[in-house]
Amino acid sequence: MKKLYTCGYGNHKIEEFIALLQKNKIDVLVDVRSRPYSKWQHNFNRESLKDTLIKNNIKYVYRGRNLGGLDQNTDWDKSIDELAEKCENRNIAVMCSENLPENCHRKSTIQPAIEKKGVEVIHLLWQDGKVAKKKEVPKLLSLF
Repeated sequence: MKKLYTCGYGNHKIEEFIALLQKNKIDVLVDVRSRPYSKWQHNFNRESLKDTLIKNNIKYVYRGRNLGGLDQNTDWDKSIDELAEKCENRNIAVMCSENLPENCHRKSTIQPAIEKKGVEVIHLLWQDGKVAKKKEVPKLLSLF
């Protein structure tokens, strides 16, 4: 079965985030932030993040205009189809800033859409400095 991973960087350091991706053999990171910049975590600004990922042999793809959480998306269906297709041969993770998927559009909008395409979604969660994989997370707590 095809798999898609999701992750959020929260307040973690870039080195911890890269380790998370490497531990899970992620080779493509799809940034789904509508605004790919961080006021507090400059290492996660689009250009900085892309450079760091390339240095660590991870491809960076920006799809915040297509799969972002602010309802300003273009080509949503086409982008979901493309993501589902690419999951067949790659270990892909979609990333946002929100640490917990239940507080993010990764769970509320991307997960249901990608599961309809036959792709299993696995959320990578931070717990005590370690990563826990979860297929299901608690009920959605809040939306944007």
